[in-house]
Amino acid sequence: MKVFQSGCLAMALIFLLGRGSIPRVHAAELETVKAAVPTIAMNFMHAAVARKLGIDRQEGIALEIILMRVSMAMAALIAGSIDYNFAFESTINAALQGAPVVAIEVMQDKPPYVIVARPEISSFADLKGKTVAQNDIFSVAAYVFRQVLRANGLNDKDYNMIGAGNDQQRLVALTTGRIQATTFSPPTHLMATKAGMKILGLAKDYTRAANGVGTSLRKLKDNRDQAKRFLRMLLKTDRWMKSHRKETIDFIVSDYKLDRETATSSYDLLMPTLSDNGQIADDYIQQIIDRWRQQSGAPVSVPLDRVRDFSIVKEAVRELGLR
Repeated sequence: MKVFQSGCLAMALIFLLGRGSIPRVHAAELETVKAAVPTIAMNFMHAAVARKLGIDRQEGIALEIILMRVSMAMAALIAGSIDYNFAFESTINAALQGAPVVAIEVMQDKPPYVIVARPEISSFADLKGKTVAQNDIFSVAAYVFRQVLRANGLNDKDYNMIGAGNDQQRLVALTTGRIQATTFSPPTHLMATKAGMKILGLAKDYTRAANGVGTSLRKLKDNRDQAKRFLRMLLKTDRWMKSHRKETIDFIVSDYKLDRETATSSYDLLMPTLSDNGQIADDYIQQIIDRWRQQSGAPVSVPLDRVRDFSIVKEAVRELGLR
């Protein structure tokens, strides 16, 4: 596990967040909240931006961001070692298996992943018989990758998919030739191209998948107020990033140690994938259930309310004046 640190931007930025802010909370009143992210990538940067701007403190939260593989984070969530897990679809899959967890908010309703391959790979067809990788072979990113490969004529048995760690670890595996292709979130895909790797396509052109937040049923029962404040924090951060392009790009340059051109390209790729209200339609949820059930053999009939609960994010949306 790794907790990564963020500094503070000018507090004047806080006043640009608009309706829904609450009175400043004294440090002694802050509640420590632990949230796991599977990799340090821009599609999980809501939490880091919230910390840097102090939006977490506006909501009475002292946020700890913990880097943890999805499967480990799910176990930690069930055990109560963390409060929230940035793994929306994996939370649904765990709930289908009977785990006491539930998905509560969508940050992205389109997959932000870019398929990147070694320079000798000219097309998806060249991946036949090759080794490809994802962070965790049971993650939503792995599912998305398989869907993209299927759409391009490759069956699951045509290649070998392995778990090869987070974005930075997979970048090393790709550039050294241990794997021949993977998917990256911004900005790692641009780091890969600068290292001579090749972009084969965008996942959103082939399939859809949701990225967001899950928590435990115990959390919703015992501390629903905290859950709402946590989701308010994410929604306010989302709104700030969309309405403050230059400042968000500045954050990307600073925190991800990127040049401005790379940061700008990454921002422009990421923003259209973000959800406006933290929710997706029931038919989309059912598609997620169906595909995970087919993969894992979960029960055929599972109520939607067992795997997702958007009631809290709906309250947060109303309080913030969003749609």
